[in-house]
Amino acid sequence: MPTLGTYQPSNLRTLSEVEAAWFGAVLDTDGCINLLSSTQWRITVGAVDLELISGLLRVTGTGTIQYYNCPGKQEFWVWTAAKQAEVPALLQRCQLYSRKAGEWCQRHHL
Repeated sequence: MPTLGTYQPSNLRTLSEVEAAWFGAVLDTDGCINLLSSTQWRITVGAVDLELISGLLRVTGTGTIQYYNCPGKQEFWVWTAAKQAEVPALLQRCQLYSRKAGEWCQRHHL
């Protein structure tokens, strides 16, 4: 685990047009863009299909995956991107393919 203040370089990949379209579609159907504080954003996508969630990690090169297994409910996976330099970059890249990303970019003049 990195110590507080340790710089961690971005692993964000440059998405192709096909990857950006796929990411945008997944964001619109299963994802959300959350404001954590006045300057901190995060993208989350939740699904029961691990292949979809692991695909996000492979395509973007970044993020974390969490597993949830609540008693009496179906297993659930969540991919999260929260590095502040990466969130706007991902949203800008897929804004042509995602209503959510397009609206976010328009609101933030990107």
